[in-house]
Amino acid sequence: DVILKNPESLKKNRLLVLDVYTSCVANAGTDANVKISLYEKQDDQTEILFYYQELDNSENNFEKGKVDTFVAKIDSDIADISKVKIKHDGTGAASMWHLKKIVVTDVVTEKAWLFCADCWVRGGNEIILSQEKGHCFVVDVYTGNESGAGTDANVEISITGTEDCIPLKKLD
Repeated sequence: DVILKNPESLKKNRLLVLDVYTSCVANAGTDANVKISLYEKQDDQTEILFYYQELDNSENNFEKGKVDTFVAKIDSDIADISKVKIKHDGTGAASMWHLKKIVVTDVVTEKAWLFCADCWVRGGNEIILSQEKGHCFVVDVYTGNESGAGTDANVEISITGTEDCIPLKKLD
């Protein structure tokens, strides 16, 4: 068993795992240098920037259909991540980038925040991802293992809630 002398110290030395998903659309990847900013909401009027960093590791990052993982070390307690800003410098032969989503996970609390993008990021432009804008759903589709259970047909989904309806969307 591990006994922590000061469990409060875990709140001040956090590790966040940043999973950055590049879309599978044609020419989605980029060779540009990507930077990310994470914000925490303090009250109804105030958001505080608590992390800003260029995303780089030993991999060939931000390629079509790839998930790139980064670790952010922060020295403050965070309650909730309210917003993510992401941008790149437009360098490289293929600088346009189609970002699918970003998932931020706190290693200590195991809380995760999902920020959906599904858009092109142009060099020099910054996109802001907020959990308050739009809708993002994770849909897992499982095909049975019985003979003939699969299909080559286009499959669509429509999600209806109490406040609005999200129109049919092709699953791919």
